[in-house]
Amino acid sequence: RGHTDSVTSLAVGPNEDELISGSYDKTIRIWNLISGECTKILKEHTSWITALLSHRNGNIMSASSDKNIKIWDRESGKCIKTLDGHTSFISSLLLSNQDEELISGDGNGEIRLWNLNNYECK
Repeated sequence: RGHTDSVTSLAVGPNEDELISGSYDKTIRIWNLISGECTKILKEHTSWITALLSHRNGNIMSASSDKNIKIWDRESGKCIKTLDGHTSFISSLLLSNQDEELISGDGNGEIRLWNLNNYECK
C-alpha cells in the first residue's frame, strides 16, 4: 500500500526484484518485491501517470497525461530528462532498436520516435 489513488501502470525493474507503479496520484513508486516495501517515490509529473517502462540500464521512463515523458535515474530517483512535444496525453510507451529508441503514442493518434542517446524526437 502507498498510492493514494488508482494504479494505472506497472513495470518490472531491470533485475526483476523491483516493481514500479504509476498512479492517478501523479507519483511513481519503486517497490522491493522481496520485502514489499516502497523504496522510492518519484514526483515531478503534474498529472496522472499513464505508462511506465524500465530500461535495461536501470533508467525508468514514465508518461503522463501532462503530455510529457520523463526519464528517471532509478538509483537516485531524480528526473534526468523531460521529453515534450506531444499535444495530448501520452497513452503508451515502447522501447525498440535494442533499447536505443523510445516510441510514444498519444490521445490525438500521434506517434513519436525518440533517440535515447540524445533525447531528440526523430
